[in-house]
Amino acid sequence: MHKKRHNVIIINTEKVQEALSTSSTRNSIKERLARIRSSTPGIILATKNV
Repeated sequence: MHKKRHNVIIINTEKVQEALSTSSTRNSIKERLARIRSSTPGIILATKNV
């Protein structure tokens, strides 16, 4: 009954690029993404090259 399920998170790349325009938020976003990646198994972050 317990199937392994992979969570797929699709990020709005326009919003991401908007946020990445300032370096201070760029760092906090990277930290946040790293934290999410490490805390959630099987996570896929689908982004264009930003």
